[in-house]
Amino acid sequence: MQPPGLPLLGREPEQEVLAEAVSGLIARRPAVVTLSGTAGFGQNALLRWAAGLAEDRGLRVLRARGTPGESDLPYAAVTQLLGPSADTASADAVSEGPSGRDGPFPGLAELLRTAWDRPTLLAVADLQWLDHDSLHWLQALVRRLPGAPIVVLAGAIGPVPLTDALPGPVVVSPLPLGGSRLVLPPLSPAQVAAAVTLVCGGQGQERFTAAAAEATGGNPAVLHDALRRFADTGHEPADDRVPQLRAIAAAATADHATRVLRGLPAPAVAVLRALAVCGDLLDFPLVRTLARPRPEYEAGLRETLEATGLTAPGPGAALRLTGPEVRARVLEEMPADERADLYARAAEL
Repeated sequence: MQPPGLPLLGREPEQEVLAEAVSGLIARRPAVVTLSGTAGFGQNALLRWAAGLAEDRGLRVLRARGTPGESDLPYAAVTQLLGPSADTASADAVSEGPSGRDGPFPGLAELLRTAWDRPTLLAVADLQWLDHDSLHWLQALVRRLPGAPIVVLAGAIGPVPLTDALPGPVVVSPLPLGGSRLVLPPLSPAQVAAAVTLVCGGQGQERFTAAAAEATGGNPAVLHDALRRFADTGHEPADDRVPQLRAIAAAATADHATRVLRGLPAPAVAVLRALAVCGDLLDFPLVRTLARPRPEYEAGLRETLEATGLTAPGPGAALRLTGPEVRARVLEEMPADERADLYARAAEL
């Protein structure tokens, strides 16, 4: 999540797409816009911005956010969106297929009905934590969007499995950003320089700004945290302060890793722990074997891990952690008995 106080630097193209979706909703046009990318790149901040814009224009806005504690609770996100009355199937539910094979979908029919009188924007954050029933519910809604005055916005770390359900060209895409699938990039050097000026209260010197970009990977959340800590020292963003900045950025990166770990599905955490134990010694298939994720979580697991910002491709099919501070923090967060078990099983591979 992008911290408060740092504007959505470099996110103007995505804001334009989101603003067009909101404007289209006023004209009763449906749309789906998904925001994916590395943790800390601003997905949730963009969702909040778009939801606020829709509310300012008098539209109905429904919000939900996936959380680790509710990822196994049926229809948890639907309940957030529609209220407690939608948490169980009812006569109002919509079913799909023979005998409701893929349904029912509680509250969906009522949402579709009321949207005709009140065009509605749904903003769903942290889709990687969404319970399966709510995800299927959202996919069912997307399939029914043509002709309905509803906009669905969704953000996640890693892939967003919503646009695959689209039945036709109902997405908003005024810019060449891959249709409705908006993948957030790291900040550019110019945007990092703007952040240095904003947070540190003065223009950064060239080597200082370059070091800030390199040490944080252009991650807005890590960059803001590191610059805020540096600014708290009272020093100017000068080239002779680069060693101090690098040390601060390493600490900010480690703290970011902790936040990311606590916001990931258990199978992804298990693989990160296996990577911390075996380093670059094993190819990804063997690391996955060591982590033993359940089969239903296999699809998209590597993409999710790469989107955390804690991993990077290694030689061949390998996946590695991005730095020693990340590895140290992953190991610190791991229970001692689990760490010992992983070391023992890794030695047997």
